[in-house]
Amino acid sequence: MPRNSPQVNIEQSHLEGITSNAGRLAKILDIAAEKYPGRFMQLPHLALIMFNLRRRPSEDSPDVQRVKNAFAQAKKIINDDYHRGARNFPEQGMRASYSDRDRALNFLEASRRRCVNAIRSYVEEGAAINANNIKDDSTKEWVQKQQKSAKKLDTQTRGILKAPELGGGEDE
Repeated sequence: MPRNSPQVNIEQSHLEGITSNAGRLAKILDIAAEKYPGRFMQLPHLALIMFNLRRRPSEDSPDVQRVKNAFAQAKKIINDDYHRGARNFPEQGMRASYSDRDRALNFLEASRRRCVNAIRSYVEEGAAINANNIKDDSTKEWVQKQQKSAKKLDTQTRGILKAPELGGGEDE
């Protein structure tokens, strides 16, 4: 169950010299992961810290939009510089992973589910097409090739992309 956004007190000195919004966001999420593992930071609270605002902005403010806009680049920085995963959970906020186990169970698993759903969609869409109804030979041939590829991909990945049997252990 998600934990509420912590009232993270990050000294502005931690952000000195970091000029890009993405860099500032990455640093804040890294510090929050260290101090408050597993907690989500709501976007208005992130904006408050990132831009050193006097008051917490509203959800629809331009400052919160700037946080959202910086996330894709911040995610890369978090991965490359801090060796953490990062996710934006629309209803809960943003957070970075706090351990390899956390990253595996919450971030890698989410990627696995997206991959499984994409493959399922690809297989179902291919199966729904009757290639014999396509008069254009090149399109018909392409569809038949895609249908074969989809079936093969589904078969090959079924065992590989199986849901993990999750243990109840804690991070060390």
